[in-house]
Amino acid sequence: METWGMFFLASLVGVVFLYLVGFLILKGFKFSNLFALAAAPIVSTLCFEILAIVFDKLNHAASWAVFFVPSLLLGAVVCGIGVLYGRRQGQTQKNAVAASELKNSSRFDLKMVVLYVGLALFVGLFVFVKALDGPACFNETYDNLTHLGLVQSFLESGHYSALAASVYQDLGEVGSYYPAAWHLITAMVAGATGTSNLVATNAMNYVCCCVVYPLSCLCLMRQIFSRRNRIVIAGAFAAIGFVSFPWFFTVYGVLESNLFGFIMVPVMLAAIMQLFGSEVSRADRARYLSISFVSALFCVFAQPNAFFAVMLFAVPYLVWRIWDSTGQKSKRPCSTKVRAGFVALFMLVVFVVWAICYKAPFLYAVTHFIWPPATNPSQAFINTLLFSNSWAPVSLVVAVLVGVGLYAMWRERKYGWLATALVITAAIYWVSICLEGTIDQFLSGFWYSDWRRTAALQAMIAVPVAALGIAHLYGLIARHAKLNLFSNIGLALLLTVLLFMPNSLLRGIIQVQTPFGYFDEMMYQYYSMNQGDDEVIFSESERKFVTQVKEIVGDKVVYNLPYDGSFFAYQSDGLHTIYRLPYTGPGQNADQQILQSSLYKYSSNKDVQQAVDNLGAEYVLTLDYGHIPHHKNSPDPYAKSWPDYLPENWTGITRITEDTPGFELVLSEGDMRLYKIVEPS
Repeated sequence: METWGMFFLASLVGVVFLYLVGFLILKGFKFSNLFALAAAPIVSTLCFEILAIVFDKLNHAASWAVFFVPSLLLGAVVCGIGVLYGRRQGQTQKNAVAASELKNSSRFDLKMVVLYVGLALFVGLFVFVKALDGPACFNETYDNLTHLGLVQSFLESGHYSALAASVYQDLGEVGSYYPAAWHLITAMVAGATGTSNLVATNAMNYVCCCVVYPLSCLCLMRQIFSRRNRIVIAGAFAAIGFVSFPWFFTVYGVLESNLFGFIMVPVMLAAIMQLFGSEVSRADRARYLSISFVSALFCVFAQPNAFFAVMLFAVPYLVWRIWDSTGQKSKRPCSTKVRAGFVALFMLVVFVVWAICYKAPFLYAVTHFIWPPATNPSQAFINTLLFSNSWAPVSLVVAVLVGVGLYAMWRERKYGWLATALVITAAIYWVSICLEGTIDQFLSGFWYSDWRRTAALQAMIAVPVAALGIAHLYGLIARHAKLNLFSNIGLALLLTVLLFMPNSLLRGIIQVQTPFGYFDEMMYQYYSMNQGDDEVIFSESERKFVTQVKEIVGDKVVYNLPYDGSFFAYQSDGLHTIYRLPYTGPGQNADQQILQSSLYKYSSNKDVQQAVDNLGAEYVLTLDYGHIPHHKNSPDPYAKSWPDYLPENWTGITRITEDTPGFELVLSEGDMRLYKIVEPS
């Protein structure tokens, strides 16, 4: 029985895996405490992934300890060498990173770590954890088949490589590249704690949203507003105040690879800002150049489109740096025309690189993916302006905060690049949700032209803008009222309530729908396990039946009809089914095609018998016996009609009854059946 204690233990272990190794290594290279902490998941994950690839190439099964222990030893050695080298050189850490804007391991940084993570964990308990229908519940949406399946496959096979990922490793399929860094860490957590892949998945999502992303945002806030503590404090609320990201990624998709990549975007942007910042020593530039390269490699294994997100945000900053570094107050002042020429040349290079990547064969399937428009241009504009960009109700509080932040930026001017980045991402979101074709694909194709992903881009870059808005409003209040500790706490509570308020009903007057109230409803809808067969793909009764099936068949191979919900049987209970995705098995070979149409002829057809032997199938499972597996009330639109499901293609299994020769009924309940394939006499 999975317990909440195991959930929180898995969360704690996930934090240790993500942070300990990377922090030690980065401290060995003399990064500041804050940056080393925020960027630690990048380095830790890369260490584990490299070991996973090596062991897979050696055809050696591995476990969490094989990845963690050597990486931890490496981190300890690197950190130790860094400390000893610093002492021999007579350097203190302060001298080693004197030019760094992220250098301070001050009390303020520590307080901010506690504030950002503490607030996020607290809010996450109500926004995410409370809405879970138990620690082992799961989101029954399309993408989660792959995510849960890969974690289960890694655990069972001991092969965790992102270059050979497959949900069919136990059936002999040779895997291929998939951005599986999140799956690697999640499988490690499950293995180390003895929890299921389901508990580890929920725990990792909690950690990603409430620990990793807030720390990443904190690092960026300190980079942008290094000496403006009030704005940095406000960032703790802004970081988790947008439904579009990170929260929405836990219900839509589920986009776990994208979630893991995107949560590191702020700290990667902070590294680039430091790399190209003014008054940075050569040693610091070398450090941040190195971590930027490591970050790019991390994106390969986590989610490549996170790299393009960083570049999208970095371009306005680099344009501003080019303009500022050649101005009249710079060491090498240039005329306005020359400065404009430098900017134009840089933008030309950006356009060419963007176009090359857009056409690159290895990215073509992503950049040319087609999402139909979800709304009209005018409605898309309203959604963009009011941050109602994940079908959530308008977020008036967030919109006001961002608006005030933009006003403050207009007054100060030096943050113009940030406002420009926000406008660009808003435009990309607008294009992705209301247009289709070349323009849509060229601008938003690196994110599958998916408006949910581009909405996340807008939310991420809006965090520092909203934080500036909060700080500006606080300043206005402070000018007209004498504020003390208690009034500050009251204002913080008021802001928390306004941002995260649930839906409310004033009976007889009005029903107030809020963004987080909407998200709460979606969480209950997508994660509830106590639903009927016409409400969800894999109902509570079907899961209980599959649990009984697993006890009977053990590790034997089971032939199934995936569209009845049984493609979740492997992900939820480790049942070795042939089909674990809606429309394909391991290679969709000739044997499977034979069985799809003719399995019921097993007792009399030699070809069918040979196909069964080749696949190693010993049982047959059906969860919707006697009717078409449609789920008209499912929250997943894809499951309402299953466009890939053609009944005539699956007569091999749908024609099997308890009277069919060659099949022995082993277990039956309602419309669910388990048959044992009996050798023909």
